[in-house]
Amino acid sequence: MEKNSEILYELILEKGKLIQFQPRHLGTIIYFQTERGCPQACSYCTNNILRDLYKGKSDLLRTHSVDYVIEELKRLHEKFPHIDAFDLRDETFTIRDIAWIREFSEKYIKSGIGVRLKCLAEPASMSGEKISREKIKLLVDAGLTDIIVGIQSGSDRVNKEIYNRFITKDQLLKAAQTLNEFKGKLTVMYDIITCNPYENPEDILETITLVLQIPPPFYTSVNNLIYFEGTPLYRRALADGIIRQESDTAEMLNYWDRWQHIKLKKKNPYLNLLLNLMRGPATKSRLGLMPRSFVKSLIKPRIVSFNLKNEVPTKAIGSMVSLMDYFRENIAKPIYRSMPIEFKTWYDQVRYKA
Repeated sequence: MEKNSEILYELILEKGKLIQFQPRHLGTIIYFQTERGCPQACSYCTNNILRDLYKGKSDLLRTHSVDYVIEELKRLHEKFPHIDAFDLRDETFTIRDIAWIREFSEKYIKSGIGVRLKCLAEPASMSGEKISREKIKLLVDAGLTDIIVGIQSGSDRVNKEIYNRFITKDQLLKAAQTLNEFKGKLTVMYDIITCNPYENPEDILETITLVLQIPPPFYTSVNNLIYFEGTPLYRRALADGIIRQESDTAEMLNYWDRWQHIKLKKKNPYLNLLLNLMRGPATKSRLGLMPRSFVKSLIKPRIVSFNLKNEVPTKAIGSMVSLMDYFRENIAKPIYRSMPIEFKTWYDQVRYKA
């Protein structure tokens, strides 16, 4: 058994064949967890299923000690010295109390590992001004260069009633102000979910307005809703007749095919397309592909009302977006995958700062 486990550990699947694992297969990033479990119970997330499955069998959050984490990161760095970053994939790294983060920061610096860090976060754990700023400063001092923050919706109604997320716009904006104090040292990405049939136009407009209020620079990651089987949102959509067959879940669609997701959901195509086009780097002058001033003009009541009633312009632009997505997935990405590691490392460093 031990021998078989060792063989499986050393082999990976590449292009349909089992081949010997090489350090190059890691790329330049190692994904690592210091904690299992999630404090949230989002209705769209498979973590919700795991919470029910293991309810009463263990603590909701299981955290490694700082010493264990440091030793493991040291071991990984010694084994794979070419690694450029440790991506800490805890569901919400910033939920950790200030004492744990302070100890981690001090010991990580002292260890001399020197590899930059990435992590995931949510606004509620960063909205208390003093503690939040201290947490982020400690992590930045330790080498944190990238952080992904889950917004999901700019509508408090959608977050609470549809997604079961008890996170508010005010908390997000406070967290965004704190993170913006570290611009130049810390790249921030904000996650948003779009193409949700339970949203009305006012909800989507609230999300667009919220993105406009976040201080730049940052990166907007717009993710199209997929119904994962067994989640509360899946069961709700099934009961409401939104899901009638497997294809309605969007699981079979390419995750990044924006116009196909919008067509499948059949609701609010204009505003969902606008939000999708805001994906990408956000600066003082632009949001994704569009100038900020243009986005503001596109959400004026008269323009919104016209496009909600007349879908021809939206469909025309959506078809163009579909061609762009096809080019990216079938031409640009295969070329990217064939490029050397050095190019991919450079691209990873600049893509969110363009």
